[in-house]
Amino acid sequence: MGNDERETLREKIGQIIASGGSPPEGRSIMIPTRMSEAEFSQHLGLVGRVNSREFEGAPAGTLEILPPARWEGGQVSLGFRFRPVSAKNRLHGRSPAIDFEALFEGRVFPTDEKVLDEIKGGRRHQSIVAVPGGVSLEPGDSVIFLESKFDPFGVPYYSRSGDTISVALTKAHDDRYLWGNYRLYSIEWDREEVRRQASREKLISKK
Repeated sequence: MGNDERETLREKIGQIIASGGSPPEGRSIMIPTRMSEAEFSQHLGLVGRVNSREFEGAPAGTLEILPPARWEGGQVSLGFRFRPVSAKNRLHGRSPAIDFEALFEGRVFPTDEKVLDEIKGGRRHQSIVAVPGGVSLEPGDSVIFLESKFDPFGVPYYSRSGDTISVALTKAHDDRYLWGNYRLYSIEWDREEVRRQASREKLISKK
């Protein structure tokens, strides 16, 4: 997703807010775009997540990712549901929350279940990630780790039942190594903060 999709989403959120907010069941937002098979798979793996903080006028916990729809000719419709603003939504209800800034800026990285468990448990606080061309990482940026499985050639594929977490970077170093159309970065984050975040989300999901 890029600036065009983000601008369309911003406009539609603004229209909903200007009209007095969404009805109790929420209001859907559909955005036509084009994306690769890998991008489609990644977006599918994020279905059900909500924004962890305010994003383009949508308060935290009120913007939910819906399953994308695929049409002929490579056309795709991205789906979002704008939920009513409420205390429950601000606490994210039972939906996993992610940083939508990281999502729209291409800072989403696949990882397997074991590594994701180590990150959420505070047993791992650093990684090397392959960053797409045109994307850079700096301390203070958030990235999303998304649980995935890998085929024999190392290509990730995602499941809607997979886990995920957003982490804020404390260090980000460009290793100046090109890997195809990607550049490798060494990154670190605060393990204790991520462990606390994962514990809070686990408690919320049980309510």
